[in-house]
Amino acid sequence: MEKSYQDKIELHTDTILELLFSIQRIGVNKLYYKLAKEYGMAIDEEIDNWVNQVLNTINEPMKELLEFYFNDDGYFGLGLAFIVNELQVEKTFENFITYIQKLSPEKICSYLLLFGCEDQLKEDFFSIKQEERLFDIIEEYFTVSSTGKWRVFKILSKPELVKKEVLSLLRYYYHTFYQKKQDEVDQFITQYIIDHQDNLKQSFINSVFPVLAKGIETDLFTNQKALSIHISYFTEWGSYFYFEKECLVIGYRYPEIVQIWGSGNQGLLSKLSILKVLADETRLKILLQMNQGPKYLTELADTLGFSTPAVKYHLEKFLTVSLIQMEKSENKIYYTLNKVKFKELISELKHSFSIK
Repeated sequence: MEKSYQDKIELHTDTILELLFSIQRIGVNKLYYKLAKEYGMAIDEEIDNWVNQVLNTINEPMKELLEFYFNDDGYFGLGLAFIVNELQVEKTFENFITYIQKLSPEKICSYLLLFGCEDQLKEDFFSIKQEERLFDIIEEYFTVSSTGKWRVFKILSKPELVKKEVLSLLRYYYHTFYQKKQDEVDQFITQYIIDHQDNLKQSFINSVFPVLAKGIETDLFTNQKALSIHISYFTEWGSYFYFEKECLVIGYRYPEIVQIWGSGNQGLLSKLSILKVLADETRLKILLQMNQGPKYLTELADTLGFSTPAVKYHLEKFLTVSLIQMEKSENKIYYTLNKVKFKELISELKHSFSIK
């Protein structure tokens, strides 16, 4: 079965997508330091040097724009990846910019908001002028922090300015920094895919399938076309998954993090990552709610009185160790307990402590 899945996976790289992921890496690089410490991994030194070189030389106005649009609270800039996928011409930077210029400001902003929006973004959101009504919509639809909500407010209320800023940032960053790096990155990833394609495909299968209920899992492979996965240099051992639009990205070192998650250590030590995730009062409350049945994100947040970004953060922790699964129903993603994993943990605890 796994081999048949591998045959349906197609790995690729894309110059413009990698441009976007390089900017995103700069915006979230501190998060990589935190995760490297947590998982005992070393950050790619060349990437880290590149990121710091950009941060030390970028001018202040552009740095502020980069931090606004490319961060880990809404992932606004990564929404531009869906524009790249729509290009019907050669994927060059010039063609990408020309295509963005032709789009309406509202259309561009709708792409920027794709990752942070919990439901289908409605076009009439952009025509709402009352600030109070806009914040009600942001509170209902967007899984971002308080700072992120102000960013969403700007994107919804000032689309013309946002379009101007995005184009300005992309032009500046490409011509000042990325253009010189582009060929090196493209050549590295192209060769890396050739040399490591089986391992990359299997890491995707091993990490993603345990957290997908059958509905989503089979949906990914019912189409005649292959499942396309972008292999990213700057994402390194990270990943970005947007299943509804089949936007799947893994870093070139992704197999390393998957190996850590599913450590081959025998005995209770192999469950250490799960035990660490469970050692949190908030997470236990979320799991107890999910024990009552499938729940969607905002439902959990409302029931428990937590912010949606907080709940989303904890759900992502559960997903990394396969304690929960995702299933799709009526265009919503529901989360359910992966009781097989809990049974394995309980069994290992009983065995390790000789409990009958």
